[in-house]
Amino acid sequence: MTGYSPKEYIRVIRLKKAAQLLLNPDVTVSEVTYAVGMNDPFYFSRCFKAQFGVSPSAYQKAGGKITDGAEKEGDEDPASQEEQTPS
Repeated sequence: MTGYSPKEYIRVIRLKKAAQLLLNPDVTVSEVTYAVGMNDPFYFSRCFKAQFGVSPSAYQKAGGKITDGAEKEGDEDPASQEEQTPS
């Protein structure tokens, strides 16, 4: 249905939530890492960059605007995407 394995799907949902949390300039990447259920900030940063084409700290500094065109298909505006449930 989604094109992702269950493990990948959960990671994508966590990363989209992280993108929303990173819009708050008062939180750290480590705080966001733990808030979305990941335990390793380095692994989180690597996954975030692979998903959205920019590091979490750069995303946060840019106010959530990804302008380099590096985002993956379907993830143009990660913070505004909401989880959709199948009908």
